[in-house]
Amino acid sequence: MVKKLFLSLGLLCLFFGSISAQDSHKSPIKSERDINTYCTKISSSSPLCQRWFEIRQKRLEVKSLIYKDIKDFCSKNPKEKFCQKSFRSNLFLFCTKILPQNPNCQLWQELKQAELETKGLLSEEISQFCRKYPENSFCK
Repeated sequence: MVKKLFLSLGLLCLFFGSISAQDSHKSPIKSERDINTYCTKISSSSPLCQRWFEIRQKRLEVKSLIYKDIKDFCSKNPKEKFCQKSFRSNLFLFCTKILPQNPNCQLWQELKQAELETKGLLSEEISQFCRKYPENSFCK
């Protein structure tokens, strides 16, 4: 009985593992590390790569502005629960719950959306590159 159960579970794992491997072959979403490698070493002149780095740089700049906004908010509202030490550095919480109308928060979220869209397009560009050059060390 136990052997049958383990055998069945093992077969299910193999089955679903092969399905997920096939799916990942169809439309792989590349990690940020893969995208950074592709954009710095293989296709630095690609408009998508340039956009990727511009968006990420702008998000870092806006992130620092939001931390300044958090500091200002907490200096004006020291009793606010968010301003307790454990919450204070939570940019996501600040921008979604505390002050979503903050222009820097809105820009940060717009840039995040643009980053995700660009990541998807870059993932497709990388897939096309690897279909065209499967022997490239990056694609292995």
